[in-house]
Amino acid sequence: AIGRYGRDESLRGIESVEDISILEPNDVPARLDEFRVLREGWLDGDGVALDSAGLDWLAEAFEANFPDDLDLPFLFPTPEGGVRAEWTLGHHEVTLDVNLATRKAEWHEIDMRGEEGTEREFDLAVEDGWQLLVERVRALAGGRA
Repeated sequence: AIGRYGRDESLRGIESVEDISILEPNDVPARLDEFRVLREGWLDGDGVALDSAGLDWLAEAFEANFPDDLDLPFLFPTPEGGVRAEWTLGHHEVTLDVNLATRKAEWHEIDMRGEEGTEREFDLAVEDGWQLLVERVRALAGGRA
């Protein structure tokens, strides 16, 4: 893209665009890249900066292990320096809190029809952990392929 700048070096407009990449609304690697700019104290003085190598690992692991036919989660940084993934799957609200250092994830699932919630842990450092995660997401999504 070619931009037009004012005297104060602020962007005033775009002259031309040579290339555009359309991203999925919840593109996981792109969203994780956004977290790299967060510094210590990013959340009103609290909030741990997310580890760049951990973000690289999660982006690569997600691309390698999460199938394209399932809905992608919404991603958010956590104040502890991890990543939270959120899905609405059928009648269930799901959060997955990923610890970038240990590569373990805490799953919290609530059935919005009033039944009790479920909690479990997945070890995302191993392929079996990802397989169990995908099986659970697929089951809640109605088993669709």
